[in-house]
Amino acid sequence: MKSNFDWFISDFEKFIVMYQYKKYKLNKNHYVFDIENSAIYSVLLRIEEEKEHIVVEEIFNDQKEKINIKKHCSQYAKMWISYFGFHGELGKEEPFKGESQYTYINKELAELEIDKRYDQWDGYQMAFAGFELKDGFKKGYAIAKCKYIDGIIELRNIGKELINAFIDSRQREQENDDYSYGESKYQFVLDKNMCEILKKRYFTKFEIPKMKGGFGISDLKGFWTFGFMRNRDAKPYEVLKKLKKVNFQDAGVINDLYTEKMRENMPKVDELFQEYFYVKVQYVDIPNDYREYSYLSDDTSIKEGDKVLVNRAGTETIAFVMDARFYKGYEVPFPVERTKYIIKKIDNSELEKYGFSPDDFDEYDYDDEGIDDDEFVYHYYYVVTTLSDNRKVLESISKELLEKRIIAGSQITVLTSSFWWNGKIESKEEYKLEVRTRDDKIDKIVDIIEEIHNYEVPEISSTRIQCLTKEMKDWIDESVSGEK
Repeated sequence: MKSNFDWFISDFEKFIVMYQYKKYKLNKNHYVFDIENSAIYSVLLRIEEEKEHIVVEEIFNDQKEKINIKKHCSQYAKMWISYFGFHGELGKEEPFKGESQYTYINKELAELEIDKRYDQWDGYQMAFAGFELKDGFKKGYAIAKCKYIDGIIELRNIGKELINAFIDSRQREQENDDYSYGESKYQFVLDKNMCEILKKRYFTKFEIPKMKGGFGISDLKGFWTFGFMRNRDAKPYEVLKKLKKVNFQDAGVINDLYTEKMRENMPKVDELFQEYFYVKVQYVDIPNDYREYSYLSDDTSIKEGDKVLVNRAGTETIAFVMDARFYKGYEVPFPVERTKYIIKKIDNSELEKYGFSPDDFDEYDYDDEGIDDDEFVYHYYYVVTTLSDNRKVLESISKELLEKRIIAGSQITVLTSSFWWNGKIESKEEYKLEVRTRDDKIDKIVDIIEEIHNYEVPEISSTRIQCLTKEMKDWIDESVSGEK
């Protein structure tokens, strides 16, 4: 009669049967699998607490093949199975894992040449947003870790965090004089020139604090690139060093992040310390819409509870004031250059000519006591997209997302992709997966795509659906409300 361990070994081989692999038996309770000369797994039976404990350890994986052993191990509900992945360091100790089997296997199975493979491995391929800033003949550079490569708009959003990262770097003890590390919403590494340019431009006359929405640098340029890191959590000094060493030949096209018209409207440094009077309102003519919208006002007598006339998308409407206060330029709730002004304050005597009466405002409570934040949650809806050259991988992703009830539906189509790679234009047939979902599910979707995808750095993007019928919203809400 087979033991649980024997059953697991048998199932394990069935799971990897589609791959070329070698199986090594060190003893009756310990097997080693070398899959596609790419990934090495130790499967060890231990007796702990008078129970069988199967420990699966990923000794090394160069990521050439996407083999989801972790997911396979998680399906055994009645067996005590622990999985420990390889995270860029051979023989790394982890809580609950005990001593790694790397040293023992490396000695007993010298033909696997684990150390040699590791030395030849570049590391995990990762996506980075890169930035260039000039001051006369001086050029400064910075990079930020990203989950995936996106477009110019995402580069702008990341670039707005550069100053916040620089501020953070000034509060840290740096490891060397040529590069600085700082964090904001992203992990940045800045070279010496970038730090000097930012300090001269923004911190000689002023002492700028961290800004919640970041700050756009009008002449900042950006690019997308890939880099290799053995430790995903490490600070990416070496990635920036290598890019500079080859004069950014491995980087994508370096583009201006802002058009000339956009630069004209962007706030200047001294404007960060000016005060602006912001009024937050709710529109009266949209039932059950509890979102607040920000306006600027020259009339600083406006207060909570007032009614105001505002312009919304080219049409005048009445709004109820929820909050009114001064903000410094660096803490405004919405960018000054994109904020409209209140037209005027409305007295109760004027409401009738706009089609309202004072009774229409009885439901409003500008102290927020009448609004249950948990009851009124407004969502946006998105199409999330990823590409692969393997249709079955996308079908597996789609199935997993649907079963977990975090998407409403999906489509897979075939297309031809053309792109720059290693200095030349490449083309290949790929498949595109599109899924429809809600904003609160996107992070979970990205995690699942990254876990199952056969690309080390899959391209993942999301596009907000701007025009959506009530019936479609209800369908998506109902589909994802039963998340598992």
